[in-house]
Amino acid sequence: MDLINKLVKNVLETRYEDLPVLAIEAAKRSVLDTLGCLILGSSTSEGKGIVRFVLDYGGKKESTVMIYGGKVPAFHAVMANCTMARAMDFDDVFEGGEGKGVGGHIGATFVPVTFAFSEYAERKVSGKDFILANILGSDIACRLRMSATKYHGWQGETYAPFGVVATGGKLLRLDEEMMTNAMGIAYTQCSGSAQGYEEGVSTVPVQQGFGARAGVLAVILAQRGFTGSKNVLQGTYGFYPVYDRNEYDPDMVISELGKRFESAYVSIKPYPSGKGTHIPIDATMKIMKENQISPGDIEEIIVHTSAFVYNACGKGENKYHPQNVRDAHFSVPYAVANAAIRGGLELTALTEEAIKNKDVLNLAQHVKVIIDPDLDKIATIPPNKVDIRTKSGATYSTYIEYVKGHPKKPMTMEDCIEKFKKCLPYSARPIPENNINKLIQMIEGLEGLDDVSQIISILTDF
Repeated sequence: MDLINKLVKNVLETRYEDLPVLAIEAAKRSVLDTLGCLILGSSTSEGKGIVRFVLDYGGKKESTVMIYGGKVPAFHAVMANCTMARAMDFDDVFEGGEGKGVGGHIGATFVPVTFAFSEYAERKVSGKDFILANILGSDIACRLRMSATKYHGWQGETYAPFGVVATGGKLLRLDEEMMTNAMGIAYTQCSGSAQGYEEGVSTVPVQQGFGARAGVLAVILAQRGFTGSKNVLQGTYGFYPVYDRNEYDPDMVISELGKRFESAYVSIKPYPSGKGTHIPIDATMKIMKENQISPGDIEEIIVHTSAFVYNACGKGENKYHPQNVRDAHFSVPYAVANAAIRGGLELTALTEEAIKNKDVLNLAQHVKVIIDPDLDKIATIPPNKVDIRTKSGATYSTYIEYVKGHPKKPMTMEDCIEKFKKCLPYSARPIPENNINKLIQMIEGLEGLDDVSQIISILTDF
């Protein structure tokens, strides 16, 4: 029996009452955090562009394009909403439950997807139904991603379609046969490589939408009688043999299935940049504060990290001289230079004008990113060691394992509210203060909501 069968059965059998409080509270934080990131991304070039694309195409009015308003086919709505949520790379990241560091963006897929399916269902979807479907889908995406024992360049969006099917299947009450077919249909559409990180291109956020769209299409086609492969994960040409070269741990797919929900262990980002830049930011600020170092004292900053972080965020001229905001998002040198000069990395440092700052760019040239074989063995996004060598010849070092927002140093709902409010000024449409207060209250008490479409209305009808 293919592992997909056990995953499907678990989705069908799990009830809201089976969910641990830890998972429910994490899901609510993810909803607020993701909606904040979506609001932020609505004014980016990628956000505006993808919204124009789906609205121009029009079609059956099924699900809402957040912030902008208007309904489009569900698969187009998620493509727009997920892209906006990922556009500034401020959205949450799954690092492998206990810190194995396998990566994958979760909220930016599953929050918009759950809202889209809630509308597509053509019935009132309660907060409890929403939370359950969201957790079940994101849990599958996390499990499939973390079970890969080697990294082959496939991003979390490659694994996401299977989880999207679970979310949609639960909300639409698909039976076992139909949901299994949808899983097979989803497999035919899996994609999402890390090449965009190196080159600073728009497909980084857009492929978030692609992965979501693939899962939504799979559900719709299965509803209409289309069939899909049954041995989608372990068959001769199944997902693991083809995508992960059979380098995976099947036990991690089903270990504690239905008891431990991996999406409860997602990291919420404190900085609007690639996760591989976060520890270097914190480490730089820590060294400078503890040793009273000023930016002008710095001769060199050395960041010891993994091959993944080096390739995605430390290699290439565009990491030292960002050509666009996307380059800056995935640049350790740019992030570290900002940390040294500005005391962190804020949204204000990620504009086309800000990335040309001469002081920051000059200091970025003095940042060196190197692969540490020992750290590379720990995780794709591992703890980092950072050295700062001063012009006087002194060297100061620190080693940091986790930053705020990691499951080991989690953010509270209050932290998420504060972050959410930072995103609001960037909305493509100003949101009334009263709407914001209502939204926060609804999400804090999401499990008691009778109809989640009220949240969609708050974010569009003003």
